[in-house]
Parts: sequence; structure tokens; C-alpha cells
Amino acid sequence: MARAAKNGGSIVHGPSQPCATDKTFGNLLREQAQTNGNGLLVLSDHQNKSLTYSQADRRTDDLARGLAAMGVKKGDRVAVMMGNLVEYVELFFACAKLGTLITLANYGYSERELHSVLSSCGTSVLVMVPGFDRYDYRPWIPRLKSGIKSLEHVIMVNGEANDGAHSIPFEEVVLQGTKSNLDLLAIERTNNSNDILNLQFTSGSTGNPKASALTHKGVFNAGKLIGDTMYLKSYDRICTPVPLFHSFGIIIGLATAAARGASIILPSEVFNIEATLRSVEKNKCTGIYGVTTMFVSEIAHPNFSQYDKTTLRFAIVAGSAVPEPLIKRIWAAFGITQTHTNWGLTESSSICTMTKDTDTMEKRTKTSGRLFPGFSAKIVDPVTNLIMQRGEKGEIVLRGAGIQKCYYGDEEKTKEAHKISSEDGLEWFHSGDEGYIDREGYFCITGRIKDMIIRGGENIAPLEIEERLMNHPAIAQVSVIGVPDEKYGEQIAAFVEWSGNGRVPTDVELRSWVRETLAQFKQPKYIWWLGSRKEFQLWPKTQSGKLRKPDLRIIGNRILASGVIPNQISARL
Repeated sequence: MARAAKNGGSIVHGPSQPCATDKTFGNLLREQAQTNGNGLLVLSDHQNKSLTYSQADRRTDDLARGLAAMGVKKGDRVAVMMGNLVEYVELFFACAKLGTLITLANYGYSERELHSVLSSCGTSVLVMVPGFDRYDYRPWIPRLKSGIKSLEHVIMVNGEANDGAHSIPFEEVVLQGTKSNLDLLAIERTNNSNDILNLQFTSGSTGNPKASALTHKGVFNAGKLIGDTMYLKSYDRICTPVPLFHSFGIIIGLATAAARGASIILPSEVFNIEATLRSVEKNKCTGIYGVTTMFVSEIAHPNFSQYDKTTLRFAIVAGSAVPEPLIKRIWAAFGITQTHTNWGLTESSSICTMTKDTDTMEKRTKTSGRLFPGFSAKIVDPVTNLIMQRGEKGEIVLRGAGIQKCYYGDEEKTKEAHKISSEDGLEWFHSGDEGYIDREGYFCITGRIKDMIIRGGENIAPLEIEERLMNHPAIAQVSVIGVPDEKYGEQIAAFVEWSGNGRVPTDVELRSWVRETLAQFKQPKYIWWLGSRKEFQLWPKTQSGKLRKPDLRIIGNRILASGVIPNQISARL
């Protein structure tokens, strides 16, 4: 590989310093409680509740002991499905102390999706809320244990008396922990920084979500390096409206703050524009996170100018490319110039490349920054897996301490992504993302080898939508792609062919069909029937008969450019 790099091969290594730190999150919280005990760890505006580091250490001791009294032990999987609550943070650290794998479920899952993902990793305990915002899980609660065979206990946060027949109140578990004399320190001494800390579900191009197994070491060092790049101090308060079930919230948010002794501020359970802006002013936040759509929505809010944002120093803007006009608009609107674009993925413990505020405007708007310490990356031909020349596009592959241990319980998918290179004999993780590395070592992301759609920061696999639509008797063939969208980055478009059975369903009926088994954000915004548009008279296919999605993307863009028939688009999804 050294010869390849010398001859212009597209391979880079992050700086050799600082070295990766061996630390578990149980040890981290205890250290912060000793040295920064009165410092604020988390404040939840909508709950009017907060925890200092010392309070969090005591509460999570009690919660960990309470879970252990229920039979939870090292290596077990404890799932969480709720919005952004203080209890989410407590559960994260309690599981870390027990050596239990905290398993993050998307609160937008349908009942079928929840059963599928939790069954796949043998979850024994589910901590959840009965519902919030537009989500109502109450009808599911009596069916959870029968639907998820491994599930032994359901713990309810903010539940009501009539939930008791099928669940245990969260505070009751904490109370049981206060009565236990379990030696947690003895358990923690058996934990290792290379142990799995948590499972995060990621939808690749193949449909069903896969459980990415991330380690204490990978997550901690990601948080530390992100904090280093942002010059994060213990007095910093980060407004965090992004969901904690994503790596953005749990790693870039919570883990980064905890690694530096800083604070996260939770303005609402689910993203709310005015609550976010109000929280920045009320709590004198120094940082704010969000995907591009969040920032666009905040700036467009009629009350935006009424809120004081002068305490803000930095922001992380993620979820899609950030063009120069938009980044300048964010700077002007929020009064900041320290923004960071980045690249990474769940399987790399979130960010592994990041721009710095000292980079040029061109680098900050046209690249995703340079590689973090502890990582190596190269660009390979996606067919041959051989290294490409510097500046040529190909698949980005990675090595480093932040790379996931595996896809939990899925040896086949693990082998597909973790491959031994024929050139150097080393194992590399294949990201599925397309890009190139410029001569100065900056990463330029140009697309995705995989077909994943990213809508407003949500990773969506086309295959599961295709499979659902193919179950409809009126559909003979379907292909789902992402098409550009100014607000969400991408929207879902479904190309469909009528089977000839019955009448052609309306777009509203097909969206409702999708929502019966999949989350609402997975319903297609655009539905185009074969023969209904001049651009879509024939399916584009390869010589072997396979559908060509790149050609469908061209067709979709042409349809959008020529104007969309009004009844093909419902109100904003």
C-alpha cells in the first residue's frame, strides 16, 4: 500500500496522534462525576428535567442495579424506543455499566418493523413510552411479548396505571435498584473498551435493517475527536433536536458532550422548530445540531428573528451536501461562521472525516474534510476492489478503531461488508459510498454505490418499499429511487407497472398501503405509472434484463423538470 500511495494510489491515513483511548462509558461517567460533578450533562426543556454528571452517575447506578434485579446481565440486549428524553440518557449509561447492549429502535417504526428488528437481535427488555406526538404505541403493548419471542420485560416511561398489566414503570425499576447491594464496580471491571456498547439499525441497499454493533472504544473516540475539532469545552451547551436513536444524536450529540464534560440540551421529544429556537435563547446554547432541512425550516420560521441566538459559536450541518449559498445563509442567519461538514456512517461510529473552521471556503463547501486519526481509507474499483488513482471516483473503504465489530447476528451481511483485500491482505469495511480523495487528502462524496435514499437525514432502503408495493395486486413491477428535493435532500419516487388486475389504485391508496406495514416517512411522494408519462413508456433494462436504476433517476429528473401532474403529489409528506 505504501508503494501504491507513492505511485499516486488513492489511499490516505489519518494523523498518528492522538492515539485511540481505551475507555468504557461506565468509566467515563464515573470520571466526569468525580472531576466535573456539578457540570450539566443533559437538560430536557420539554420535561423541565436535568441531570448533572454526579446525579447521572447515581441514577444510572440505581437503574443498572434495577435492571440486574430483573435478570439483565452482560451481553443481553436492552432496546429503547422513545423520543428525546432524559431517561434515554440514563438508560444509555446504565447499560454501559452492566455491559449490556443498548439497542436503538427508530420511534417511527411500524409494529411489524419493531417486531422484526428486535427479534433479529434477541432483545430481552424493551424500554418505551406509550406514545408521543403522532405516535401511539398503546395498541401494540399487549402484543409485544407474543410478537417478540425473546422479549421478557417491557418497561414503560411516562406510562399510566392501565399500562401496568403488560409493563413495569421505569421509576419502579430505579427504586428496586436503590434496594440492591449489587457490586457494579466488580461488573465494570469485566467490561472492555472493545466490547460492544450498542446496536444501531441501519438500512443498507438490501432492505431489512441491519444491527451495526459499535464498541465503547469506537464511540468514545469518535466523540472525543469530534469534540477536539469543534474546540468543545465543558461549559458548552449543545442544542440537540436530532433524534437520539441515530448516530447523530447518540454519538455526535451525547457521546461527544460526555467525552468533553459538556452538555446536551433537548428542546423537544421530536423536532419542533419553535421549541428549538426557544431553547437556544433560554439555555444560552453555544452550539446547535441539525440536518440541512432543520436549518432551512428554522430560518424560514416567521418568528426566527425574535429569538436571541448570539450565544451560538458553532454548528454541525449534516444529512446531505451543503452548498456554499446555503452555508453562507446559515452563517448570516445564526450569526456564526464555525460550521462543520463531514462524512461518515453508522458503521464507522458516525463521523470519520470532518472539515475544520480553518479550512478554505472551497474545502468547507465542496468537500467533507479530511480523515480522523486512527482511520485509514482508500478508493477502490467497486467491481475489482483494486485501489484507484488519486482523484478517481470509486467506492470508499475504511479501516480503524471506529469501525463496527459486525452486523449483529448476521454473518452473511458482515462478510459482504468486511472484506480482505487481495492487495494488502487486510480487512476493509466497504461503505457503499462513492467518492474520491483530492491531492490534499480531502474527501469528496459523489454518490452511493448502494441505492439507499437519504430523506431529511433518514436512511431508507428502496427494497423494503418495493417489496411492500409488489404485494399489491394491482402492481406487476416496481422500482423505487430517490429524486432530488430542495427541502429534504431526497424524496421517494416509485415507478410502477399495472398488473391488469382490478382498477389502478390512486396515489393516496398506494401510500396508505405502504403505511400499513412501514413507517410514514417511507411512503413515496411521487408515483409514476408505466405509460402515464412520455418519459416513462418503457422500463430501462440491461442486456441481461435487469432494471437500470441510474436510467430511472434520469427519467425521474426529467419528469420533475417537465412539471408534475397536480394530483400526483399530496400535501407535503
